[in-house]
Parts: sequence; C-alpha cells; structure tokens
Amino acid sequence: MIRRIVHLLAALALMCRAAAAAQTPLVDDYDCSHPPYKVHMVSKSPLVIYITDFLTQAERDHLVEAS
Repeated sequence: MIRRIVHLLAALALMCRAAAAAQTPLVDDYDCSHPPYKVHMVSKSPLVIYITDFLTQAERDHLVEAS
C-alpha cells in the first residue's frame, strides 16, 4: 500500500514538472514594477484597509478606457 502511494506521488511530481516546463510567459518584455504604495489601517474590526497609490497612472487609464 505504501509503495503504491509513493509511486503515485512520484508520478504526480513528474506531471507537475512537465506542466510547469510547458508554460511560457505571455509577453517576453513585461516588467512588473510598481511604485511603493502606502497601507493605512482604518479599522481592525471590521477590517478596513486603505491603500494609496496601489495602481499606477497607466493602470488607472487602462481601467477607465476599458470600462
């Protein structure tokens, strides 16, 4: 029984490695860089957090254009 579980886990690990190797990035030149943002905790109960500068200006413009 334990031997069978070990074999199944090994097969699962091989499948996971194969799936990860097959993935490619959508865009090669994408750079995910964000300016620092500030987090302000307004309340702990209920949890209310306000984040300033979370989106860049380009991201805000894109969301406005897409909506």
